[in-house]
Amino acid sequence: MEADKFTFEPKKDEKTTEAPVGVKDVVQYSGTLKWTEPFFTGKDQSLHLEIHAWKGKDRNYLFYCASPTDPKKGEIWKTLRKLRKSFRVETKPEAAPKETKE
Repeated sequence: MEADKFTFEPKKDEKTTEAPVGVKDVVQYSGTLKWTEPFFTGKDQSLHLEIHAWKGKDRNYLFYCASPTDPKKGEIWKTLRKLRKSFRVETKPEAAPKETKE
């Protein structure tokens, strides 16, 4: 596989589509990765991507939706966007400090 021949030029979208509920200040990028599909066919492929990026309380998040199907035409994109919209970030409760014996 010759990864140096892969191309991807993401563009920042003006409008965000179906961001996860409760997430604020999401930035959306989209683009098409032109690459050689390594897992099944080994053939050249155009993989369409929508990427959401946002900052959380203690980390940054990236959520990728990807499909070789055109985002404007494929039913799969309805499913991918629905999954993304249903994504939730759950924070773990902080552990109580351990008692030490002196």
